[in-house]
Amino acid sequence: MKVEDIVRGLRRHYESISSYEDNGIFKTVCMGWESTYHFRTLFMRPNRLLFEWDKLDNQGDPCRLIVKGDKGQLFCSSAILEHVRSMKQLTQVQDVREINMPMSGAAGWTQGMSDTVLPLLIANSGRPCFAFNRLAFFKMEDVNGMPCYRLREIYSPTHIWIAEHDFTIQKFVDESSMPFPLGLVFDSARIGLATFGPRLTKDSNEAAEFAKLKDSPDLLECTFTKVSYNHLADSDLVSCAFKSQEEWATSKSFK
Repeated sequence: MKVEDIVRGLRRHYESISSYEDNGIFKTVCMGWESTYHFRTLFMRPNRLLFEWDKLDNQGDPCRLIVKGDKGQLFCSSAILEHVRSMKQLTQVQDVREINMPMSGAAGWTQGMSDTVLPLLIANSGRPCFAFNRLAFFKMEDVNGMPCYRLREIYSPTHIWIAEHDFTIQKFVDESSMPFPLGLVFDSARIGLATFGPRLTKDSNEAAEFAKLKDSPDLLECTFTKVSYNHLADSDLVSCAFKSQEEWATSKSFK
């Protein structure tokens, strides 16, 4: 099958489904720091979305992105706030905004992982997506026991695995190197649209270590362990609503 037909089938599938659900694991490696997260997505047309993610070892509240219509809202986890207390503009409950802004924030916090599927589901998000770029067929390869088309972006070391039988995304790997200016230590993720690396230092040994990290390869690897669609009832997302800081403090839940 031609790569144009594969991408056309992929986009038609995600544009036509009435509902979508997934979960899985993604790993990030940035400047030598490695972190592993779990995620899940619930979506109902038109434009109703709950996307959440958190570190595997975190027992607290996860980060969440909500989209309803042309508006969206981000909720920071307590773990993120603990790492970035010096950023006064970052609050646990972000303002409700046009969908591009909260989706951009989610992409920053997940190192681009959220842009794997969400722009295919959310109409007019304004977010970039691999399916909008120039792609080439690499080879057939099994993922989760399913034959998949493995495609590669022509201008970057990004690979995507698309199931042969229904054009769903099963795996995504991006080995692109990203520029990391000196800034604030924050695990291995990016905050909003800004990227942070190790703090400024005059210590020669620490500076030498930073120089090594700056040249280390970056990685985003995402594997979908469950993908299903055209099955969710409206009640599954009925309580997914925008919240104020006070409402979130008392509930910390959408159920």
